[in-house]
Amino acid sequence: MESILYKNQSSDMTSSNIRLKLADKGERSFAMASVYGVLRHYFSLNKLLRQLVKKPLKNKDNDIKSLLLAGIYQIKFMRSPAYATVSENVEAARLLKKPWACKLVNAVLRNYDRDIHKVKNNYANNLEHPLWYIRKCQTNWPSAWFSILEANNEHPPLTIRTNNRLIGRIKYSKILASAGLSNKLTQISEQGITLTRPSDPRDLPLFQEGACSVQDEAAQLPVSLLELGTASKVLDMCAAPGGKTTHILELCDPKTSVTAVDNNLRRLKLLEENLCRLKLSCEVVHGDAGNKISWWNGEAFDRILIDAPCSASGVVRRHPDIKIRRKPEELLELCNLQLKILEESWTMLSKKGILVYVTCSIFPEENDRI
Repeated sequence: MESILYKNQSSDMTSSNIRLKLADKGERSFAMASVYGVLRHYFSLNKLLRQLVKKPLKNKDNDIKSLLLAGIYQIKFMRSPAYATVSENVEAARLLKKPWACKLVNAVLRNYDRDIHKVKNNYANNLEHPLWYIRKCQTNWPSAWFSILEANNEHPPLTIRTNNRLIGRIKYSKILASAGLSNKLTQISEQGITLTRPSDPRDLPLFQEGACSVQDEAAQLPVSLLELGTASKVLDMCAAPGGKTTHILELCDPKTSVTAVDNNLRRLKLLEENLCRLKLSCEVVHGDAGNKISWWNGEAFDRILIDAPCSASGVVRRHPDIKIRRKPEELLELCNLQLKILEESWTMLSKKGILVYVTCSIFPEENDRI
């Protein structure tokens, strides 16, 4: 958690590390719940911590601060007995080789458990978003801003996209149900299924065989706008880790040429792993979406999908670290990058082609204004 809060690491990377380090499902589940719980409630938890710790901790002790935030969250929101939470977090401080912090952790968490009704919070902290995000929502969505913040604080459902090349949605829904996994078909996407209860995707039937991919319903919609039925040459810009690339491949004619471009080698590796699991293939290019000279051969594409780098302000529910890690001054830089990628991509589109521009942002300057 320290790496997310103070070292700008993404929650996805932290989740991967947790899965690698914790083999026990129960421990893994508890760790994930604690991390994402703190991220969702960071602003109110941080406010509480400032009231409980008289002397602010130094930056070199951010690991202890993260531990205290997790302990407060566990006492406030999780079902574990308070005495067990205190004991486990004191032991964690010892494992961090900071024995001096054991007394601090013990005192802070015991005091909070004893005086939980006395510790005050304010309205802005209860919204669990940075002030700049709240104000932008109020400006851009005056009649819906509060609903947006509420939705961002909810636990997201697990939605999957079935691989039509291997199995139909109705059939896979029945397979899930027979495995005791209650589910319902998505209303808009024709390939989506939402599980009633979250589950580790790797435990889903036929997941390793490529029957499905994890993808929110909204993210399943852009590919349909490409009208792939008549496409012969498709480009997916900013493609990694491959959610939309694999969706394109599942829907288009097997003879269609598909090229996936991204400048992040680590994420491209994930794209290739997804292609392998789903038994799909395409041309994978390590290249700059904003500079085609180094990788484009000059042949126009009749379909281009741009899943542009953005603030990710519209997927906070799925990635609550965004509201902590993202800074308002980054928006202008992102907008300039989006426009650069869009202008570069436009020159590669055939005269009668279709280009779809996509972001996961709710801010107009990254969408309509671009």
